Amino acid sequence: MRHNPTLLIPHYIAWHYSLGFRGILHHWQTFTWFFWNFFAIPLQLKTLFLPFERLSETSKGRGLDIEAFFSALATTMIMRVVGFMLRISVITIGLIAITFLAICAIVVLLLWLIMPLVLIAMIVVGLSALFTIPSA
Repeated sequence: MRHNPTLLIPHYIAWHYSLGFRGILHHWQTFTWFFWNFFAIPLQLKTLFLPFERLSETSKGRGLDIEAFFSALATTMIMRVVGFMLRISVITIGLIAITFLAICAIVVLLLWLIMPLVLIAMIVVGLSALFTIPSA
């Protein structure tokens, strides 16, 4: 099967602005899904107020021991605060990564849109430089 070389540029332009553009959007969606799940943002939100590593202390003993009760309460509260801070940090880092990814994707999409024009401009400049006689 012979290919017509005159159809190369129209086919490239059609691919560039259809399948190529959709491919970039698909990769952006895949990376966003990866970061969302890598940082486990839904799970972090569900377990936001649980103790860190599920560490907590319960009072062991019979009867009412005020010191053991408040010791267990303090330990559990400290572990909850530590867990909250760590989970908020992971969520924040994940959202920053997704935001950075979105900014990069927008830049790539804009560059993708103008790349055929840049290619044509480079060819024109190169050919004009090739055939221009330098002045002495």
